[in-house]
Amino acid sequence: MEWLPKNYLKLTIEQGIAIDMEHYLGGALKEPKNANVHHLQEVIEGWKTNQIKWVKLTAEECECQQKDLSELSIEATNNNQEQPPSPSNSNIHTMYLVR
Repeated sequence: MEWLPKNYLKLTIEQGIAIDMEHYLGGALKEPKNANVHHLQEVIEGWKTNQIKWVKLTAEECECQQKDLSELSIEATNNNQEQPPSPSNSNIHTMYLVR
């Protein structure tokens, strides 16, 4: 599973658990591509030493996670609609005239 916010939210909703952010470095998840080596090392060490752990979510917390996931999906849809079509996907063709 790719470590992205939407995938994390899907996992938390499906399993009814979430990461306890009390001891999580920075208090928020970072996508691996946006994290530096120090951050990743600290997070791995936190999991190994049980400072970072999974906690069970209440029904209300699961509903909040579902709401957050819905908002991410809406945001992604809006962002995709705002982007102009790429030339490779459009019906624009380039023609060269030779004299």
